[in-house]
Amino acid sequence: MSYVMKRLENILQRLAGVKRAQASQAVRSRIDHQPSQVEDNVAVPILLVDRGRGDPVNFLGLISCHNPEKVLYKISVRDGVLKGHFSRNQFQLCPQKLLTEADVRQDQALSIRKAVTKQSRWGDKDSQNAIVEPKGIKLIGVSGLRQK
Repeated sequence: MSYVMKRLENILQRLAGVKRAQASQAVRSRIDHQPSQVEDNVAVPILLVDRGRGDPVNFLGLISCHNPEKVLYKISVRDGVLKGHFSRNQFQLCPQKLLTEADVRQDQALSIRKAVTKQSRWGDKDSQNAIVEPKGIKLIGVSGLRQK
């Protein structure tokens, strides 16, 4: 058998292995990301750049609208509806019913950053550095103190 034939056979075997792996990943994805219904409670993750140090990693929402053709969801939180549509892999279902339709607002559209700011205990991310300075001491970030 020539080198070219061996190489072609090796490539075809690898291609068959890749196709098997893709099929098993698709099955696992369908099991892990089951379709959700309207009024299901979800946990929406918050990116590190959108949250402060003391803020939670995710916040609760409620699916308010579902587009079955594109498999996209609109998510409502306590302060309004999040802008944009979310695919099923961008949130996790919560088994408990913590929010109801009466708990969320449907009349205001919010970005994720605005929703995090409204639900945060500390305000927005920029106001965390606005600490009142004691007399005679200048604060530099959170790392240390410096005398004036």
